Order: sequence, then C-alpha cells, then structure tokens
Amino acid sequence: MAYVDLTAKVEQYLAERLRLGFKPCSTDLAVRSFTRFMVGEGHDSALTVDVMVQWAHQVQPRYLVGGRANVDTAARRLATLRPFVR
Repeated sequence: MAYVDLTAKVEQYLAERLRLGFKPCSTDLAVRSFTRFMVGEGHDSALTVDVMVQWAHQVQPRYLVGGRANVDTAARRLATLRPFVR
C-alpha cells in the first residue's frame, strides 16, 4: 500500500470544496482536527470506528461534563466524519 499524506489529501479536499462554491464551515475545522489527531497518534491505516470514537471524545476541557465529552458533542463530532466512511 502506497503512503498517503493525509494532511495533504484533506487540504486538497477542502480546497476543492471551496473551488466548487461551498463556503467554509465548522465541518472544515473538525476535519482538520481529526487529521491532526490521526497524524499525532500515528494512525496510518484504515479509518476505524475505534479511532473515530477516540477522537470524538477528545474535546477541549471547557466542553467536558464530568470529565468526559458530552454525549451530544461526541455524536456531533462523529456525524462530521460519517461522509468519509464508505
């Protein structure tokens, strides 16, 4: 399997969306955040539910409820990634 620069691919994807007339949105930030997580954690294999859930639960401290990510926040973050899982 050939090496794929995930960050470069994500930036190409987001640039293409802009070129097609889509406006920047919070989803763009979330996708970049997920990419940083993947690269930072050294995940270089297939996207798995376990990896997605790990990322979804890693939120800024101000969004934690009882030391964990709010269920709604985690669900929203997972929904952001759904279009990429096919």
